[in-house]
Amino acid sequence: MSRLDASDLDLLTSAFRPDDRAIDAFRRWSRGVDWQGRIDDGAYELLPAVHRNLRGLGHDDPLLPRFKGVARKAWIENQRARAEMPSRLFSGAPLPLLALPPTSLLFVGGTVVPHRRSLRLATRCEDAARTIAELRERNWRPVGLRLPPAAWLEGYVRATDHLAMRRGADERLSLTWRLETWFGSRSGATWANAESVSPDRTSILVPRPTDALEFALRQPVPDRPLSWLANALLLASQPIDWAALRAILAAEPPGTEQAALIPVLDEILEPTGAALGDVRASGSPAAERTAASPFGEPARWAAGAWRRFRGSFGASTPWPRIAGQVPGYVVGRWHVARHRPAETPWTSTDAG
Repeated sequence: MSRLDASDLDLLTSAFRPDDRAIDAFRRWSRGVDWQGRIDDGAYELLPAVHRNLRGLGHDDPLLPRFKGVARKAWIENQRARAEMPSRLFSGAPLPLLALPPTSLLFVGGTVVPHRRSLRLATRCEDAARTIAELRERNWRPVGLRLPPAAWLEGYVRATDHLAMRRGADERLSLTWRLETWFGSRSGATWANAESVSPDRTSILVPRPTDALEFALRQPVPDRPLSWLANALLLASQPIDWAALRAILAAEPPGTEQAALIPVLDEILEPTGAALGDVRASGSPAAERTAASPFGEPARWAAGAWRRFRGSFGASTPWPRIAGQVPGYVVGRWHVARHRPAETPWTSTDAG
């Protein structure tokens, strides 16, 4: 079970709780910080949110001008990241991409939390092969594996769920084309309800606020759950359909660690009237129910793999086209069977 220490809880309370408890929490938290030394990254990223919340409560403190400087720097960095995103991703005609949290926070008005360099993106399954090819044109390379030739790439993406990519030493992204991993049968509606933000010439979409928060709540919880809670609280500041989200989580509960942290969210959000209530854990988070499972019993695996492969093509698809993608599909299934957890978007350390 991931644990939230008292200092991190005070930091989150000071950044997001909209009443005087935030001021008391800030005083406790700030007394434990060495302001002449280095502030850890998790706390530093929340300083703009602390500044905004405390100023909104009418609180003044000698530290707040320093936090305002961090907020201004974050705002400039975020504007630059938004402006550079099209050239980072595409060299030719853009394809629709869905920015998933925390990347979607770049496009949420008023968000000043510094943007993480790693991008979380989704593409439609039918666009995945072309999207990967376009990213490779921009010098993005797969992490830890070799992709099949371009002629077999369509078969490969039909066998897998995601791809981790890197460009240079410090640019990373995770691309998924299986939103059903998190949204199940609602994945089509997630695409349909997404809002276009389209910076420059690239078609970028963001999920509606309720879908974005559900996605964040289903992510794995790191050993230090500060970033998990911070992402959820940032997203919770948007217009959320709380009744719909409660119903979804009741029908499809999150994992044990996620459910254990939801009371913390409710406590911080309590003055706003927003609440998720008693969410019972499923014991297996949705993020572990991958669309492409690794090898199991050979006969059952072969039957299931074939059904998945054949069903991924339309009924009118010519057989020569289907047969031509079998080699790529086999390569993809082999990569899934190797099961590299460090490369999956839901276990990446910077997935938020």
